[in-house]
Amino acid sequence: MGSLNTLELARRHKSAVIFISSSRVYDIEDLNKLECFESETRFELKEEQKVMGASAAGINENFPLGKSRSLYGTTKACVELLLQEYIAIYGIKGVIDRFGLITGPWQMGNYNQGVVMVWLLKHIFDMPVSFTGFGGTGKQVRDFIHIDDVFDIIDLQINNLDKFNQETFNIGGGREYSVSLYELTELCREITGKNVPIERPLENRALDIKIYLTDAAKIKTLTGWQPTRGTRQTLEDINKWIMEHKEYLRFLLNK
Repeated sequence: MGSLNTLELARRHKSAVIFISSSRVYDIEDLNKLECFESETRFELKEEQKVMGASAAGINENFPLGKSRSLYGTTKACVELLLQEYIAIYGIKGVIDRFGLITGPWQMGNYNQGVVMVWLLKHIFDMPVSFTGFGGTGKQVRDFIHIDDVFDIIDLQINNLDKFNQETFNIGGGREYSVSLYELTELCREITGKNVPIERPLENRALDIKIYLTDAAKIKTLTGWQPTRGTRQTLEDINKWIMEHKEYLRFLLNK
């Protein structure tokens, strides 16, 4: 209802809407059909894929929305459809941004929405991490984007709205800014100087996917935009924020 009320407000005031959607709108079954190979530290996408909108570069805007995408992803897909109807019927301006994993300082993470923050918190406060499913190897992969890079692209869209109007974009770090859980654990060890226990439940959870990389070629071709905060910088930014607020976070985590 909150999204519908926002669209109604935009209609009445003839305002534009930039909707922060998610890569979770894509079908989980199709994502798990992607052709992969296994390296020493991660899963990798093969160049040739049977599913439309997928390549070694990742997932582009033509990937199927399909049937099942989690309740969270379904709410995002519903709002995308509503926004498209408001654009068509009422003529408001609108943009849909399907972001990959957003992270950075001030994120209060959980396993579904903030795994990078969670991993650093667990290392700093000496808590075990979990390589769940996929043989307990920790080779499942996500790309991510620093919150400051998110602000940069949204600012660009706000100030050039006609250029982006009625378009949908996949936005994320892509292969260059991606990590497996195994690699993330190694980076957290390097940055924090701590080793924590690793739990390895073998059974996959219902909504788990092996690999997701964002193919952001559409937005990059249109604008020349590139993410600028790399993997280590992002982790170091988060670590710095945690250390600056360590006692407050200790209280919240009951540690």
